[in-house]
Amino acid sequence: MLKLLFSFILVQWSVAAAAQITPAEGSQLHYRLIGFSFPDKGQRYHYELEIATGIFYNEDSFKKAALPGSGSKVSKLTGEVPSWGTSYTWRVIDIDNKNNHTNGRLYHFSVLSSPFADTTNYRLRVKKPAEEYKDAYIFADRSRAMYNMAGEPLWYLPNIPGLLNNNSVLRDLRLTPFGTLTFVNDNRGYEISYDAKVLWSTPRNNAVTNDTVESVHHEMIRRPNGHYMALGNEAVYWEKKQIIGNDSGLFFVPASQLKREKIENGYVKMQFGTVVEYDAAGNVVWKWRSSDRYKVLANKGFTPIKSAFDIHENSFYFDETGRNIYVSFKNINRIFKVKYPEGSMTAEYGGSNDGSGDLFCDQHSCKYSPNGYLYLLNNNTCNVSGLPSVMLLQEPENMGEALKPLWHYDYNGETNVRVWTPLTRGGNVIELKDKDLFVSLCAPYANVFIVNRKSELLWDATFEQFNTHDHKWSNSSPYRSSIVEHKEDIERLIWGNPPVKVKVERVK
Repeated sequence: MLKLLFSFILVQWSVAAAAQITPAEGSQLHYRLIGFSFPDKGQRYHYELEIATGIFYNEDSFKKAALPGSGSKVSKLTGEVPSWGTSYTWRVIDIDNKNNHTNGRLYHFSVLSSPFADTTNYRLRVKKPAEEYKDAYIFADRSRAMYNMAGEPLWYLPNIPGLLNNNSVLRDLRLTPFGTLTFVNDNRGYEISYDAKVLWSTPRNNAVTNDTVESVHHEMIRRPNGHYMALGNEAVYWEKKQIIGNDSGLFFVPASQLKREKIENGYVKMQFGTVVEYDAAGNVVWKWRSSDRYKVLANKGFTPIKSAFDIHENSFYFDETGRNIYVSFKNINRIFKVKYPEGSMTAEYGGSNDGSGDLFCDQHSCKYSPNGYLYLLNNNTCNVSGLPSVMLLQEPENMGEALKPLWHYDYNGETNVRVWTPLTRGGNVIELKDKDLFVSLCAPYANVFIVNRKSELLWDATFEQFNTHDHKWSNSSPYRSSIVEHKEDIERLIWGNPPVKVKVERVK
């Protein structure tokens, strides 16, 4: 039966939108989850889709190879074909209300293969199947692929000449509210379609910093208003001195306030972070610099940060409702709360630079929940007896007060790493419905799971890559993974949104 080989999800779409034939004749696809569309002949008709493995031009040969058809009352549907590196032939039979059949022409497409979708190379090994979230999808930036919850790759991001190759190191592959995908690669942020057409990229200029090009890293989002927001780097010269005990520290005095000739002898380049917002035309409409925060402190005296030449801004979250941006800095174990659009810092969470006594250390992915608390991934590298954990934290009422721990979860499933390591990096957390949490651990872990507030695992899996030298599977950690809960969102990605008129805001 065709339905056993091809699982079709029927979707209601407008008649006017269904005039295009997809996949187009001769298409070479980098996905197995495919949108089929054909002309709609009106309410008197329904349709039957036939498909066969192989290339056929002869009607009789195709008919012998075709599997039993899948019926549809609409002229758009999505279907999953079984194999990578395979060619297919398909057609549609139009059936009127008198049961008259009209065979459509034969169309052909192929599904390409890639190391990223090759399950003998990369795999998502599911250890606990999902029940409640069985229809969700996972994007992983390391393998550049989208998986269903059974761990099967359905889509991968192909090489794009001049932009991506097999050695590219992606970050933050995720779905946007506009039915597109964004990611970061080689100091730029990109937005693409399901077909990997580049729709937008961060401009190549130095509109925010004095560097040759803005260094976009770690994370980029597309806001509901159509704007893009990303993390950037800013290198600033600061005075370096020795403090008690020969412990190297930085006294935050901007080089612009001192004589330039001292830079080589007494100054170092300190890596600070920025948050930059662009409109659809690539204009900078808002920006925030972490260096400005420390310039204020420098003018009041000094605030040393021990052995931190890069405070390492690694994630941000825009709370659209509260108009606050939470920015995480891994190397100083701190989270800044910035009021938007004022740019003023209204809170600073975290404490000592070595992590002693802190609630979290080397944290990633701090976010604000609509339920009124912060949540993050605590990589916990400052605690030799600790492992990465998910944390929920209550914000204090007054600035300067500490966060209040509400709940935490230490992963208790199967992992190839059960010892403390200072090398843990990356990872992220996403809150789902019913307050469940999707968690992706980074190197040296590779676990990805869903946990509820009762600390029960609802789904559990591990990203792995086959080591040809040792002939065994080993952890293959994505820097970040993302989850799409609803089929409808994936279908919007497949079909693409109709043109959206975006109001361009200019925020001072």
